[in-house]
This record gives sequence, C-alpha cells and structure tokens, in this order.
Amino acid sequence: MRRSRALSVLSVCALVAASLAFREGTSQSQAPTYASVKPIFDRACIGCHQGQAAMAGLRLDTYANIMKGSTSGKVIVPKKSGDSLLYKRISGAKPPVMPPPGALPASEQKKIKDWIDSGAKER
Repeated sequence: MRRSRALSVLSVCALVAASLAFREGTSQSQAPTYASVKPIFDRACIGCHQGQAAMAGLRLDTYANIMKGSTSGKVIVPKKSGDSLLYKRISGAKPPVMPPPGALPASEQKKIKDWIDSGAKER
C-alpha cells in the first residue's frame, strides 16, 4: 500500500513537471523577436532614425543600434516596456508621440510592447 501511494505521488509530480516544462517551452517559442518588430521600424521609423543624421542619435535600423539607445540614453529596458522611452513615445505616454504625425496603430504598439516585455531579444 505504501509503495502504490509513493508511485501515485511520483506519477503526479512527473505530470506536473512535464506540464510546466511544456508550458515554459511554448511561451518561449512564442515570444516575439526583433524580426517581428523590424518591419514596423522599417516602415514607420527609419525615415528619420537611420544613418549618421538619425534624429536624437537614435538609429532604429539594426538591433544593435536600437539597443545602444539615443542621446537621451537607453530607449529599451528589456522586460519593462513602461520604463522604455521608445515605448513611452510610441504609446503617447511621453510626448512627442512617435512617429509623427501620429501614433502607430494599436496592434503595432502592442507588438512592440510584447517584444520589450518578453526581453527584447534579437532572436
């Protein structure tokens, strides 16, 4: 009886561990990467934020340049969109709203927010 109870407890523990491992693997594989937000930057931002003449020294043309930041400092705080200047600007939390003349669509703002909140990974 003790042995069957011990096996039952071990079986339950194994199922819980497998479930958690599956959920962890699933959420990581679905985390947005730079590749998922780059088209937004390419379409809406790099007209003003690329090359040596990038406004505020913020180049949004490569992952490395985004992570370098601007003359104001870092614009991305991985896992903290609320502390990230880039997200504050595109969401309107900190004027001026970027890109001019108006905000990005909500779906694109959310994609960038999700990317930052998931760690702002390149890959």
